[in-house]
Parts: sequence; C-alpha cells; structure tokens
Amino acid sequence: MKLKNLKKTIVFGVLFSACISLNVANAANQVDISQDDSEVHIESVVDNEISPHADQIITKFRRYNNVLQYRRWNATKGYWVDPDWIDMD
Repeated sequence: MKLKNLKKTIVFGVLFSACISLNVANAANQVDISQDDSEVHIESVVDNEISPHADQIITKFRRYNNVLQYRRWNATKGYWVDPDWIDMD
C-alpha cells in the first residue's frame, strides 16, 4: 500500500514540477512594452450620409383586370408586408 502512495506522490511531484517550469519559461518569454515604444493611431470617420437602420419598404404596383393595385415588399428581410394586393381605386 505504501508503494502505491509513493508512486502517486512521485507522479504528482513530477507533474507539479513540469507545470511550474512551464510557467517560469512562459514568464521569461513575456515582453515588457513601455509607453515610449508603443504608438496609437486613432482614425475617426465622419459619415455625413444618412444610413437607414429600419427596414426598407418598397411599394410595388400592378394592373390586374384593369384595376391598379399595390403591395408592400420588405427589401431588408425579403418578404411581403401585405398578405394580398390592395386595390387603389
């Protein structure tokens, strides 16, 4: 029983030592960046153009049996807003 505990202790010690040595090696590879070494470039873009954030609704027209009709199409999401054509007259 003591031999089994000794093996577990040795394996744990080896794994723990490996983790510590990897952390030390990783810390040694880190580079310290001072403020003098770094430059920050900030660009701001002023867009004077209006950009839509709401759905774009397009009205479609047709003449059916000599009656002018319309129906709205959601160009943003790609579906008909109105379920049926609506008569204009």
